[in-house]
Amino acid sequence: MPLYDFHCPACGATFEARAGMDAPAPPCESCGAGGVERLITGFASSRSPALHGAAADRSNATRRAREDQRAERIAARREARRQSGR
Repeated sequence: MPLYDFHCPACGATFEARAGMDAPAPPCESCGAGGVERLITGFASSRSPALHGAAADRSNATRRAREDQRAERIAARREARRQSGR
């Protein structure tokens, strides 16, 4: 089961709890009140997704090359359609 963050409007506490996607929200851990709200939080990761230095340069160059190739294919398709009269 995923771990979610909840907020209790009754006492203002924020807490984490495991709950299913469609399961009802658990009662507040501080005051026991029902009706807590599930908070929308970001995804936690143990590694940094960013590339640095030479790896970033290679990645950017590869991405630019792919984008250029895609643009050329699209332009060629448009030209072929134009010439065929569509």
